Formats: sequence, C-alpha cells, structure tokens
Amino acid sequence: MKKITIFVTALCLILALNAGTAYAAALQSQKQPSLSMQVMGKTLKDVDPPILQGGKVYVPLRAAGEALGYKVTYNASTKVMDLKNGGKSIRITIGSLSTVVNDKKIKIEKAPFLSNGRAYVPIAYIKTAFGVEAKYESSKNIVTIGTVQAPAQPPASDKSKGIYILGKKMDPEFAPIIKDNKVMIPLRPIGEGLGYDVVWNIKTQTMSLRKDGQAMAFVINQDKAVVNSKEVGMDAKTIMVNGRAYVPLTFIEKQMDYEIAYDKASNKLEVNAKKAPAVIAKVQDIKFDENGGFPQLDIIADNPVEYKTFTMENPDRMVIDIMNAIADTEFETKSIDKEEIIRVRIGQFSSNPYITRIVVDLKDQKKAKIVQTSDKKSVSLVYANIIQPVTIAKEGFSDVVTIKGSKAIDSLITKLEDPERIVIDVQGAVLEGTEQNLEAGSSVVKTVRTGQYEVGTARIVVDVNKSAFYDVKSEDNVTKIYISDMPYSFMGYDKYYNSSFVYLNPGEESQYNASFDEESRILKVEIKKDIEFDKDAFEINDNLLEYIKLSKETRGGNIFTQAEFRLKDKVEYELISPETTKLVKFKLKYVPKTAQDILVVIDPGHGGKDPGAKGIDGVTYEKNLNLEVAKRLEKKLNDLGFKTVMTRVDDTYTTLQQRTDLANQSYGDFFMSIHFNAFVSKTQGIETLYYPNSTNEGYAINNKDMAGIFQQELIKTLGRPSRGTVPRPNLFVLNKTKMPAILAELGFITNKEELAQIKKDAYKDKAANALAASIVRYYKEIQKIDLELDIASIYSGNITAPQSSESSEQNTAKN
Repeated sequence: MKKITIFVTALCLILALNAGTAYAAALQSQKQPSLSMQVMGKTLKDVDPPILQGGKVYVPLRAAGEALGYKVTYNASTKVMDLKNGGKSIRITIGSLSTVVNDKKIKIEKAPFLSNGRAYVPIAYIKTAFGVEAKYESSKNIVTIGTVQAPAQPPASDKSKGIYILGKKMDPEFAPIIKDNKVMIPLRPIGEGLGYDVVWNIKTQTMSLRKDGQAMAFVINQDKAVVNSKEVGMDAKTIMVNGRAYVPLTFIEKQMDYEIAYDKASNKLEVNAKKAPAVIAKVQDIKFDENGGFPQLDIIADNPVEYKTFTMENPDRMVIDIMNAIADTEFETKSIDKEEIIRVRIGQFSSNPYITRIVVDLKDQKKAKIVQTSDKKSVSLVYANIIQPVTIAKEGFSDVVTIKGSKAIDSLITKLEDPERIVIDVQGAVLEGTEQNLEAGSSVVKTVRTGQYEVGTARIVVDVNKSAFYDVKSEDNVTKIYISDMPYSFMGYDKYYNSSFVYLNPGEESQYNASFDEESRILKVEIKKDIEFDKDAFEINDNLLEYIKLSKETRGGNIFTQAEFRLKDKVEYELISPETTKLVKFKLKYVPKTAQDILVVIDPGHGGKDPGAKGIDGVTYEKNLNLEVAKRLEKKLNDLGFKTVMTRVDDTYTTLQQRTDLANQSYGDFFMSIHFNAFVSKTQGIETLYYPNSTNEGYAINNKDMAGIFQQELIKTLGRPSRGTVPRPNLFVLNKTKMPAILAELGFITNKEELAQIKKDAYKDKAANALAASIVRYYKEIQKIDLELDIASIYSGNITAPQSSESSEQNTAKN
C-alpha cells in the first residue's frame, strides 16, 4: 500500500496532433448554416451544431443524448452508437433505418449518417427516442429540445386505496371492509405479505399462519383465535366474504409486531416494520490529538451519532450539538491551549429530545472543519488541508486530475487491481464540498471519485483501464496526476518498501534479453533498438539498487540499447514481460534469509515536552512507559539476531516527521510503535492499530491480518481484555512509513486496575516478549520466511544468540 514512485526520465514522449483533419472539418462546417441547439433550456457550446440538408433538420445525437443525461458509446468498426440512462437505452446504426429504443425496434425516416465524424439523426427522431419535444425555429436558427412529457397519472383515489404490506401494494381485489362498525382485513394477503406460511383447512374452516416459531389459528364465525397454543379473544368474529377470511384489524394490531396505519377516508391500510427506537448515545470523552500530523479535537461517543454545528463570533467558537446523546464525560470544561484550540466545554443542552452541546473556544474558527469517522462514533474538529473539488481535463496525450488544497498536497498514491484504479490519499486533509463522481469519457480514465475516507484523509479514486501509467507534478498547493496508457519516460522505477518494478519503454514492439552475473550482482537488459537517452548513469543507492547505467552497442549491423542494474545483496529479480514486447518490465525484491538481514525500527511514542497520556495516579506518564518497553524489546530482538534502530533512546522530544524519516531513510523492514492508552476511567484492554490497505503486486501484505497476529500474542501474554485491531489511516507514523507498521496500545493508564499491572516490571517484560514473538510470527506466517527462531525461548528468556559474523554492537543503531 505504501508506495513511493520515482521516475527516472531518460526520454520524454511527445505526441503530435494532426491539425489537418480539424482544419478540413472547420472548412466544411463553414458551408452550413450556423444553427445552435438548446436542451432543457441550456444552450450547448463547443459541440457540433445541427445541420440543414434539403430543407430538413438533423441533430447531432451524441450531443443531444449527453445533454439529456445519457452515457454514449460508439463502435467505429460496427458503426453502432449506444445511449444509456438507467433502464433506458437507444441503439442506432449508421446507414440503417432500424433502431432500438428501450428494447423495441423502431424504424427511422432517414438512416443516421456521419458528418465531421459525428452521428446525425432527423429532428423528429428525438421525440421518438428520448420522449422529449424537439423543434426548429428558423427565424432564430435554433433547435430547442424541451421538457419530458409526463405520463398520465391515475386518479388520486386509485393511488391511495388498498392494502400496502412493507411498501408493496397488494392485489386490488384485497381491501379492508367495514362490518358492524369494525374494520375487517383479509387474512391471507396480510400473512403472506409478511412472510407467514398460510394454510386453509376447508373441513375445520380454519386458517393457520406460521413463521419463525410463531403460530396463529382462526376459525370462521369464532371470536377467539389460538396464538402460540393459547386462546386469545377478539372483538369480532372471523368472517368469510367472497371466499376470503377476514379478521378484526384490532387483533392484528395487538398480536403482530408491526406498525399498522388505517385511513378510513381512502380505505387504505399500511403495514410496515416498526422503527427501531432511537439509541441514546453517551458522549464519553473529548480529547486533543495531533498524531495525524495536524490538530484535531475528537468528540467520542459509545454509539453512532448525528450532529449539527454552527459558529459564533466575539469570541470565536464552534458549537456542536450531538443529537440523541447524553453527556457522560468526567469533566465539564477542559483546557486545551494547543494550536488553534483554546478550551472545550460540554453540557446537557436538552433532555427532550436528548441533545449534548459542546462549545469549543477557538483562536480562528474560519479554518476549522468538522468531519466524522466512518463508524460515526466520533465527531472531529480539525485544522487540516482543505481540498477544493477536483477536476479532470485533457492535456496533450494525458488525462490530468488536478488536486488543489489550502496547503501543499501530501499524498500517498497506489495503483490497485480488480478493478483497475489509481488511489490518491491526501493526508491531513478534508474535502471542502460534497463527494464527487466525474465521468471522464476517455479511453484511459473512466471516472474520478472523491470522498472523505477517514478523519484527515481525503481520498480520490481514478478508475482506469488496464495498462494505465501515471506521473505526478506538484507546485505550491496544486498537485496534478498525469495518466496515460504508456510510461512517461524511457525508464520508470516504481519503488515500494522492499521491492520495485522497473519499466523500459522502447516505444514499439521490440526484442530484449536479460542476463545476471551472480558475482558482480549485475543484471543486464538489452533491447534490440536504438533508443535515445539524455543521461547514461543514475545513482540509486536504496535498499535494492546501487546504480543504473545506460549504453549502446552495435553488432551485426544492429544497434542494441543496454541497461545495467547493480543489485544489492539479498535482492532477487523476476522478468515479467515476454521476449518481444512494447514494454519491458521486471521486479526487484529484497528477500531476507535470517534475522540478521532484517532491520526493525522501534518507536517509543511521545517523549520530552510531549508526555503523552497521564496516569490516573497523577504521577505516571505514558512517554516513560513507552521507552521502558521499547528498550526491553530492543534487547530481545538483538539477542534474536535482528538489527534495530530506535527513534529515541532517552526522554527526548522527537517529531512525527523525524520518526518516519528515520525509518524510511534507514530502509527499515518493519516499524514497531509502542504506546499506552487513555480514556474514561472504566475503560481497559489492548488494541493493535494498523493502516487499512488493499493488497497489490508491490505490497501483498494484508495489514489487518498482520495486526491480528500482534493482538493474539498480546492478549494471550498480558491477560488483559481485547479491544481488537483498529484501522487508523490518519495516524502519521502508520501512513508515512513505507514499510509494514504496527502501533500497539498496551493498556489504559487511566484505569486504576490496569495501571497497577502496567507499572510492574513483569508486565513490561511480557509486553516486549509478545511484540518480539509477533514479529517472528509475522515473518513466518505473512512473509512466508522461516527465520528458524524459537518463540518459546522468547517467553522463557533463554534466547540463544544466532551465529553471526557481526558483533552485537553492529546490530543496534541509535538515533
């Protein structure tokens, strides 16, 4: 999921547009009368106009269809145009009088024809196909396409009378009747409409209903029924009318758990499922959080909530009303005094209905945004990058998606399959407006969709066809994603944390061969073509490659372009393309064999001026506990042979950016962040946080499965309640690290019982054991790499250091 794309540009492809065709079309259009077209009151611009031929008007079908909301496709080989809008469809064939409208064959007065590459039909066909009026006003030289003719409506009385079961109208022959001032309803359609098995016994004149263990029986001319083996009285007898059994409405109201409404004036009966009573949520805590890399104030409830908000001035403040909720925090006022947030106050604004009011005092309310988590249990006030509605346009041979924010765009870009799409997660960001769904209508890009994926993560999804490539250009607060069906340079280098895909683009079908020298670790790829490049050497020096060199060689009258790749130790390669191809593609991957080949980055959360959470005892701080567990874990991993690096080794303040930079620049193989939790005093238990992802060819790890291993080991070892694995896409140390990453919350220091356990050395040691064991299990079960390490020895404390040529000092790096 976590991917960085590096493009090594050796050759820029420039496509020249053929202006001759466009110029000829322009000359042709000048010979026709200049007509305009108006659809549903809107004048169409930048479309081919209607034309006059032999005194008759013909309309461009694509332009008319798209203006009416239809999706239009044209197959040039079959000359068939399809127009679709929901369940409506139109198909025409150039040169054929036969058309199909909503699956019915319709003959057209004159066959559709092409002019300037556009399909034209007679103006009269517009009404036939779309059901809208179309007329030509010669005095104004305009074609107007008007409003849809509304279908004739049945009389109001026909619409309303009758029986409606769960929103579905029963057969008109069934209707309530009035007998002796009692409303009587037909039993069979009611029962069957609600899913009961209905049986009529003609001998006993009994109708029985059964469903999910519930049983009812009614006998004609009896004023009693049997409900679940008990006799129950009715205020009228069951009667037979026109061969149908009728029972009193009052009995059904009492015995069936449904909402029943009867309107005497229209003789209309409605039976619907009862609405669930509103859940009264508890607002349990309000806390400041900047772990996402931006200020946010989280209002946390125990159930999904709805909210309303408004702002006030002099002084600036944001008012947030949580509907159907009661205030259940351990405070009424909390001082924040961080970033733009001064303090927060909470109270019960109303008890009928229940409304909890939160007032947040702010330095600047204009930049504040309110967003909600996907589970609807938290409402957050954030100061994040505000993303304007995205746009898509054509620039040269590329489709370009433009993202503009109030700050510089910080994004993670991933290409996913099934279906093919490019996902852009803008970090520390919120959408300015509503979600978008843009139709691109190009051969490469299908649609562009936007949404608030999570608090602080705005997601843009570009649905593409196969073999789409992209390039990213950013300037100031604008990022542009260029998308095409070919790479943007002769060479592409798509880098993941421990693998990469290398592309060589010869520009046309070409032969290539590859060879690898084990001793020198040089992979040589040779393409049988003379390819121009501006630079012949590239220093890469990451965890996969040292360098790339380009050269040419002439043999037998042929020119070969050669690319030489110096692979680092433990790096393997895989050729993906066939021997003859338009695009040479191969994969590089770092494959560790032993623990000595693996670097674990250990991150003790908080530190220095950032104490983290404060314990319920008033003297315990999270930062100190994090460091104690981290040091224990470091020793255990070193004893097992792993290489480690710590983001801090003492009580030093380290920014989130410094932590992730250290991990990424060290090319860590795994990132382990250690924390303790805080909430209301009764909350306890263990959580494992992870970055939610979709697997792809460059990152095949399911982070949720990985988190599950850690949660299992921690619960088993520490004996605390499990609060499960928690997806946290907006956590900085999870979404900015390029390697697999886990954040473990090892217990609540705001819970008296749990804190007493946490403070014990034995608890900290067990926590370190569980984390070490989880890392070993992760490599065996997820990465399928058996490091031949005994997990039992981790817990027993009898770890035998593996044989290695490296000293123990070489296994540890300090920040």
